Amino acid sequence: MPSGAAVAAERRRTFQHLFDLATVLLGREIKVQYKATALGVVWGFATPLLQLLVYSFLFRRVIPLDIPDYNLFLFAGETEVRALQPDFKGLGRLGGDQFICTAPGATSDVVSRVFVPGAGVDEDSVTGSAHAVLTPFWTARLGRPAFTAHQASARGGDLTCRLDGAQAWLGGSCATVVEGTFYAPG
Repeated sequence: MPSGAAVAAERRRTFQHLFDLATVLLGREIKVQYKATALGVVWGFATPLLQLLVYSFLFRRVIPLDIPDYNLFLFAGETEVRALQPDFKGLGRLGGDQFICTAPGATSDVVSRVFVPGAGVDEDSVTGSAHAVLTPFWTARLGRPAFTAHQASARGGDLTCRLDGAQAWLGGSCATVVEGTFYAPG
């Protein structure tokens, strides 16, 4: 069992990571939206930060998903997800994690955008692994085993997502971008 000091240090690192992430995702929007008032800036940071803390507690302690390297952020609606203008350099400094931003959709059940600048992909066009993470999350929220999804990147893409036990099934149109053969020695 880790010592009290190790647990406290890990909590500080987690809090700092969440604060850095909130600053990167929301900093530009808050600066513009609340330019004239100090209280507005504080409120603009406090609201999403408290939401991050509540969701972090919920998904780490109450309903642990235990999915490393995938950060999931729930927004109120499609407009907020489409309007995101993250600082890609700032997100890249946080590592190679996927930053999945999602909300209820207007023309599909769910909308999302996925950022992975630490791995060299500012915004992924359509991300199967992110939708594999979104499938159990959204089926629980929607109260049904399947839903439609739209990834709102510049190219965009539509998917169907279904949860069958612990297995996520994804469907949709695709185009072959690269074809090849891998040889394993041995």
